[in-house]
Amino acid sequence: MEIFVIPYKVSVIVPVYNSGKYIEKTIISICEQDFSNYEIIFINDGTQDESMEIVASTLAKFKIPYLIINQKNAGMSAAKNAGLKVAKGEYICFIDSDDIIDKLYLSKLYTLAKNKSLSVCFCDFEDVYEKNRLGSANYDKGNTIINRNNLLLNFLKRKYKIHGCALLINRDLLINNNIFFNEDLRFGEDNNFMWRLFPKLNSIGYVQAPLYKYLRRENSVMTRQKASNFLVMKDILIQTSKELSEQYQQESHIFNWLTGRILIGSLGAYAKQCDFKTFSNLINTLNCENHIKKALTFPDIRVALLAAMFFVNKRLFYFSLRS
Repeated sequence: MEIFVIPYKVSVIVPVYNSGKYIEKTIISICEQDFSNYEIIFINDGTQDESMEIVASTLAKFKIPYLIINQKNAGMSAAKNAGLKVAKGEYICFIDSDDIIDKLYLSKLYTLAKNKSLSVCFCDFEDVYEKNRLGSANYDKGNTIINRNNLLLNFLKRKYKIHGCALLINRDLLINNNIFFNEDLRFGEDNNFMWRLFPKLNSIGYVQAPLYKYLRRENSVMTRQKASNFLVMKDILIQTSKELSEQYQQESHIFNWLTGRILIGSLGAYAKQCDFKTFSNLINTLNCENHIKKALTFPDIRVALLAAMFFVNKRLFYFSLRS
Protein backbone atom coordinates (compact mmCIF):
# COMPACT_ATOMS: atom_id res chain seq x y z
CA MET A 1 0.00 0.00 0.00
CA GLU A 2 1.33 3.43 -0.93
CA ILE A 3 2.02 5.69 2.06
CA PHE A 4 1.37 9.41 1.60
CA VAL A 5 4.10 11.54 3.12
CA ILE A 6 3.28 15.15 4.01
CA PRO A 7 5.97 17.29 2.32
CA TYR A 8 6.31 19.84 5.15
CA LYS A 9 5.60 20.04 8.83
CA VAL A 10 4.36 23.64 8.53
CA SER A 11 3.29 26.04 5.80
CA VAL A 12 3.83 29.69 6.72
CA ILE A 13 1.40 31.89 4.76
CA VAL A 14 2.29 35.57 4.29
CA PRO A 15 -0.13 37.94 2.51
CA VAL A 16 1.78 40.89 1.00
CA TYR A 17 0.39 44.32 0.20
CA ASN A 18 2.50 47.49 0.23
CA SER A 19 4.77 46.30 3.04
CA GLY A 20 8.09 47.41 1.56
CA LYS A 21 9.05 49.40 4.64
CA TYR A 22 8.71 46.40 6.94
CA ILE A 23 8.80 43.09 5.09
CA GLU A 24 12.54 42.38 5.06
CA LYS A 25 12.71 41.95 8.84
CA THR A 26 9.54 39.88 8.73
CA ILE A 27 11.05 37.48 6.19
CA ILE A 28 14.31 37.21 8.09
CA SER A 29 12.46 36.31 11.29
CA ILE A 30 10.59 33.55 9.43
CA CYS A 31 13.70 32.20 7.72
CA GLU A 32 15.80 32.16 10.90
CA GLN A 33 13.47 29.83 12.80
CA ASP A 34 14.94 27.16 15.07
CA PHE A 35 12.93 24.63 13.07
CA SER A 36 13.24 22.55 9.92
CA ASN A 37 10.99 21.21 7.18
CA TYR A 38 8.70 24.16 6.56
CA GLU A 39 7.71 26.20 3.53
CA ILE A 40 6.79 29.86 3.11
CA ILE A 41 3.97 30.93 0.82
CA PHE A 42 3.85 34.60 -0.19
CA ILE A 43 0.63 35.94 -1.69
CA ASN A 44 1.23 39.11 -3.68
CA ASP A 45 -2.17 40.75 -3.24
CA GLY A 46 -1.64 43.30 -6.01
CA THR A 47 1.02 45.16 -4.06
CA GLN A 48 1.98 48.52 -5.62
CA ASP A 49 5.34 49.10 -3.98
CA GLU A 50 8.70 47.32 -3.94
CA SER A 51 7.55 44.59 -1.53
CA MET A 52 7.96 41.67 -3.93
CA GLU A 53 11.42 42.78 -5.01
CA ILE A 54 12.43 42.78 -1.34
CA VAL A 55 10.86 39.33 -0.91
CA ALA A 56 12.97 37.96 -3.78
CA SER A 57 16.25 39.56 -2.69
CA THR A 58 15.80 38.51 0.96
CA LEU A 59 14.83 34.92 0.18
CA ALA A 60 17.95 34.58 -1.98
CA LYS A 61 20.01 34.70 1.22
CA PHE A 62 18.32 31.59 2.64
CA LYS A 63 17.54 28.03 1.57
CA ILE A 64 13.94 27.83 2.79
CA PRO A 65 11.43 26.38 0.28
CA TYR A 66 8.98 29.04 -0.85
CA LEU A 67 6.16 29.73 -3.26
CA ILE A 68 4.93 33.08 -4.60
CA ILE A 69 1.32 33.55 -5.72
CA ASN A 70 0.45 36.71 -7.66
CA GLN A 71 -3.14 37.95 -7.72
CA LYS A 72 -5.13 41.13 -8.19
CA ASN A 73 -5.83 43.02 -4.97
CA ALA A 74 -8.69 41.22 -3.25
CA GLY A 75 -8.02 41.82 0.46
CA MET A 76 -6.49 39.91 3.34
CA SER A 77 -9.16 37.20 3.48
CA ALA A 78 -8.79 36.28 -0.18
CA ALA A 79 -4.99 36.30 0.13
CA LYS A 80 -5.03 33.98 3.14
CA ASN A 81 -7.46 31.63 1.43
CA ALA A 82 -5.24 31.50 -1.65
CA GLY A 83 -2.30 30.46 0.51
CA LEU A 84 -4.31 27.89 2.44
CA LYS A 85 -5.52 26.20 -0.75
CA VAL A 86 -1.99 25.49 -2.01
CA ALA A 87 -0.28 24.82 1.34
CA LYS A 88 1.37 21.41 1.66
CA GLY A 89 2.18 21.48 5.35
CA GLU A 90 0.60 19.32 8.03
CA TYR A 91 0.02 22.54 9.95
CA ILE A 92 -0.36 26.11 8.73
CA CYS A 93 0.08 29.55 10.23
CA PHE A 94 -0.52 33.08 8.95
CA ILE A 95 2.08 35.83 9.45
CA ASP A 96 1.33 39.48 8.64
CA SER A 97 3.98 41.03 6.39
CA ASP A 98 4.92 43.73 8.90
CA ASP A 99 5.16 41.55 12.01
CA ILE A 100 8.04 39.55 13.49
CA ILE A 101 8.14 36.10 15.05
CA ASP A 102 10.54 34.82 17.67
CA LYS A 103 13.01 32.20 16.45
CA LEU A 104 11.22 29.58 18.61
CA TYR A 105 7.73 30.40 17.29
CA LEU A 106 7.37 27.37 15.02
CA SER A 107 9.26 24.88 17.16
CA LYS A 108 7.37 25.60 20.38
CA LEU A 109 3.92 25.57 18.75
CA TYR A 110 4.61 22.50 16.62
CA THR A 111 6.19 20.51 19.45
CA LEU A 112 3.23 21.13 21.73
CA ALA A 113 0.75 20.23 18.98
CA LYS A 114 2.50 16.94 18.18
CA ASN A 115 3.28 15.92 21.77
CA LYS A 116 -0.32 16.43 22.89
CA SER A 117 -2.03 15.42 19.60
CA LEU A 118 -3.65 18.84 19.22
CA SER A 119 -5.17 20.35 16.08
CA VAL A 120 -4.59 23.95 17.19
CA CYS A 121 -2.10 25.76 19.43
CA PHE A 122 -1.54 29.44 20.11
CA CYS A 123 1.02 31.63 21.83
CA ASP A 124 1.00 35.07 23.42
CA PHE A 125 1.58 38.14 21.26
CA GLU A 126 3.10 41.49 22.12
CA ASP A 127 2.04 44.85 20.68
CA VAL A 128 5.16 46.58 19.35
CA TYR A 129 5.89 49.86 17.57
CA GLU A 130 8.16 50.97 14.74
CA LYS A 131 10.94 52.16 17.05
CA ASN A 132 11.24 48.69 18.61
CA ARG A 133 9.72 45.97 16.46
CA LEU A 134 11.32 43.24 18.56
CA GLY A 135 9.44 44.42 21.64
CA SER A 136 10.57 44.05 25.24
CA ALA A 137 8.46 41.20 26.66
CA ASN A 138 10.56 38.12 27.34
CA TYR A 139 9.04 35.37 29.48
CA ASP A 140 8.18 31.69 29.25
CA LYS A 141 5.51 30.40 31.62
CA GLY A 142 5.37 26.98 30.05
CA ASN A 143 2.54 25.27 28.21
CA THR A 144 -1.01 24.44 29.16
CA ILE A 145 -4.04 22.77 27.60
CA ILE A 146 -7.37 24.62 27.62
CA ASN A 147 -10.61 22.69 27.28
CA ARG A 148 -13.30 23.74 24.83
CA ASN A 149 -15.83 25.27 27.24
CA ASN A 150 -13.13 27.28 28.99
CA LEU A 151 -11.81 28.45 25.63
CA LEU A 152 -15.14 29.63 24.20
CA LEU A 153 -16.29 31.66 27.20
CA ASN A 154 -12.95 33.16 28.07
CA PHE A 155 -12.07 33.99 24.48
CA LEU A 156 -15.33 35.92 24.29
CA LYS A 157 -14.54 37.63 27.62
CA ARG A 158 -11.01 38.31 26.26
CA LYS A 159 -9.41 36.62 29.21
CA TYR A 160 -7.60 34.70 26.47
CA LYS A 161 -6.29 37.27 24.02
CA ILE A 162 -5.67 35.28 20.87
CA HIS A 163 -4.25 36.82 17.71
CA GLY A 164 -5.15 35.16 14.42
CA CYS A 165 -1.48 35.10 13.44
CA ALA A 166 -0.37 33.52 16.73
CA LEU A 167 -2.11 30.24 15.82
CA LEU A 168 -0.75 26.98 14.45
CA ILE A 169 -3.59 25.01 12.86
CA ASN A 170 -3.87 21.53 11.38
CA ARG A 171 -4.55 22.10 7.69
CA ASP A 172 -6.85 19.08 7.26
CA LEU A 173 -9.10 20.39 10.03
CA LEU A 174 -9.69 23.56 8.03
CA ILE A 175 -10.09 21.91 4.63
CA ASN A 176 -12.33 19.08 5.83
CA ASN A 177 -14.63 21.49 7.67
CA ASN A 178 -14.56 24.14 4.92
CA ILE A 179 -13.22 26.78 7.31
CA PHE A 180 -11.88 29.63 5.21
CA PHE A 181 -11.79 33.40 5.69
CA ASN A 182 -14.93 35.29 4.70
CA GLU A 183 -13.85 37.36 1.70
CA ASP A 184 -16.68 39.87 2.17
CA LEU A 185 -14.99 41.12 5.37
CA ARG A 186 -12.51 43.98 5.07
CA PHE A 187 -11.70 43.86 8.77
CA GLY A 188 -12.61 41.51 11.59
CA GLU A 189 -11.85 38.52 9.37
CA ASP A 190 -9.64 36.87 11.99
CA ASN A 191 -12.35 37.05 14.66
CA ASN A 192 -14.94 35.50 12.38
CA PHE A 193 -12.48 32.79 11.33
CA MET A 194 -11.59 31.88 14.91
CA TRP A 195 -15.22 31.74 16.02
CA ARG A 196 -15.97 29.21 13.28
CA LEU A 197 -12.83 27.24 14.18
CA PHE A 198 -12.79 27.08 17.99
CA PRO A 199 -16.16 25.31 18.52
CA LYS A 200 -14.75 22.41 16.45
CA LEU A 201 -12.05 21.74 19.04
CA ASN A 202 -12.06 19.56 22.14
CA SER A 203 -9.09 21.49 23.48
CA ILE A 204 -6.37 23.93 22.42
CA GLY A 205 -2.69 24.20 23.32
CA TYR A 206 -1.35 27.41 24.83
CA VAL A 207 2.34 28.36 24.73
CA GLN A 208 2.61 31.05 27.41
CA ALA A 209 5.37 33.09 25.78
CA PRO A 210 5.20 36.28 23.61
CA LEU A 211 6.52 34.68 20.43
CA TYR A 212 4.54 36.90 18.03
CA LYS A 213 5.32 40.62 17.73
CA TYR A 214 2.35 42.54 16.35
CA LEU A 215 3.23 45.93 14.85
CA ARG A 216 0.85 48.76 15.77
CA ARG A 217 0.87 51.26 12.90
CA GLU A 218 -0.70 54.70 12.75
CA ASN A 219 -2.23 54.01 9.35
CA SER A 220 -3.87 50.77 10.45
CA VAL A 221 -6.90 49.25 8.74
CA MET A 222 -9.18 50.56 11.51
CA THR A 223 -8.34 54.17 10.71
CA ARG A 224 -9.62 53.73 7.16
CA GLN A 225 -12.89 51.90 7.79
CA LYS A 226 -16.11 52.98 6.11
CA ALA A 227 -19.51 52.62 7.74
CA SER A 228 -20.43 50.15 5.00
CA ASN A 229 -17.63 47.82 6.15
CA PHE A 230 -19.00 47.89 9.70
CA LEU A 231 -22.44 47.03 8.37
CA VAL A 232 -21.03 44.04 6.50
CA MET A 233 -19.19 42.91 9.64
CA LYS A 234 -22.37 43.22 11.71
CA ASP A 235 -24.46 41.23 9.24
CA ILE A 236 -21.87 38.46 9.02
CA LEU A 237 -21.56 38.37 12.81
CA ILE A 238 -25.32 37.95 13.12
CA GLN A 239 -25.28 35.08 10.63
CA THR A 240 -22.27 33.41 12.28
CA SER A 241 -23.85 33.68 15.73
CA LYS A 242 -27.11 32.19 14.43
CA GLU A 243 -25.36 29.26 12.77
CA LEU A 244 -23.25 28.53 15.86
CA SER A 245 -26.29 28.69 18.17
CA GLU A 246 -28.11 26.17 16.00
CA GLN A 247 -25.12 23.85 15.64
CA TYR A 248 -23.96 23.98 19.27
CA GLN A 249 -27.14 24.41 21.27
CA GLN A 250 -25.52 23.73 24.65
CA GLU A 251 -23.39 26.86 24.20
CA SER A 252 -26.12 28.99 22.60
CA HIS A 253 -25.95 31.42 25.54
CA ILE A 254 -22.30 32.17 24.61
CA PHE A 255 -23.12 32.75 20.96
CA ASN A 256 -26.10 34.92 21.95
CA TRP A 257 -23.57 37.44 23.33
CA LEU A 258 -21.20 37.15 20.39
CA THR A 259 -22.43 39.95 18.09
CA GLY A 260 -22.86 42.53 20.85
CA ARG A 261 -19.52 41.75 22.45
CA ILE A 262 -17.54 41.97 19.22
CA LEU A 263 -19.37 45.14 18.16
CA ILE A 264 -18.45 46.82 21.44
CA GLY A 265 -14.82 45.77 20.98
CA SER A 266 -14.73 47.01 17.39
CA LEU A 267 -16.39 50.28 18.32
CA GLY A 268 -13.80 50.69 21.05
CA ALA A 269 -10.97 50.43 18.53
CA TYR A 270 -12.78 52.84 16.19
CA ALA A 271 -13.48 55.38 18.96
CA LYS A 272 -9.75 55.69 19.63
CA GLN A 273 -9.21 56.75 16.01
CA CYS A 274 -11.99 59.31 15.39
CA ASP A 275 -13.87 62.28 16.84
CA PHE A 276 -17.27 61.98 18.50
CA LYS A 277 -19.23 63.23 15.48
CA THR A 278 -17.75 60.56 13.23
CA PHE A 279 -18.33 57.95 15.91
CA SER A 280 -21.93 59.06 16.45
CA ASN A 281 -22.64 58.86 12.73
CA LEU A 282 -21.38 55.29 12.67
CA ILE A 283 -23.58 54.34 15.65
CA ASN A 284 -26.64 55.75 13.91
CA THR A 285 -25.79 53.86 10.72
CA LEU A 286 -25.18 50.54 12.46
CA ASN A 287 -28.61 50.32 14.12
CA CYS A 288 -27.18 47.80 16.59
CA GLU A 289 -29.33 48.48 19.67
CA ASN A 290 -30.77 44.95 19.86
CA HIS A 291 -27.33 43.37 19.86
CA ILE A 292 -25.78 45.78 22.36
CA LYS A 293 -28.81 45.15 24.59
CA LYS A 294 -27.86 41.47 24.86
CA ALA A 295 -24.48 42.54 26.28
CA LEU A 296 -26.23 44.01 29.33
CA THR A 297 -26.12 40.48 30.80
CA PHE A 298 -22.56 39.77 29.68
CA PRO A 299 -20.52 38.02 32.42
CA ASP A 300 -17.89 40.76 32.56
CA ILE A 301 -18.77 43.89 34.50
CA ARG A 302 -16.89 46.32 32.26
CA VAL A 303 -18.59 45.11 29.10
CA ALA A 304 -22.00 45.14 30.79
CA LEU A 305 -21.39 48.70 32.01
CA LEU A 306 -20.33 49.84 28.53
CA ALA A 307 -23.51 48.35 27.13
CA ALA A 308 -25.51 50.29 29.73
CA MET A 309 -23.69 53.53 28.84
CA PHE A 310 -24.61 52.99 25.20
CA PHE A 311 -28.28 53.40 26.10
CA VAL A 312 -27.83 56.10 28.75
CA ASN A 313 -25.47 58.54 26.98
CA LYS A 314 -23.65 58.00 23.67
CA ARG A 315 -21.02 60.63 24.49
CA LEU A 316 -20.24 58.89 27.79
CA PHE A 317 -20.07 55.60 25.89
CA TYR A 318 -17.62 57.12 23.40
CA PHE A 319 -15.25 58.55 26.02
CA SER A 320 -15.42 55.37 28.11
CA LEU A 321 -14.32 53.36 25.08
CA ARG A 322 -11.41 55.73 24.53
CA SER A 323 -10.16 55.49 28.13
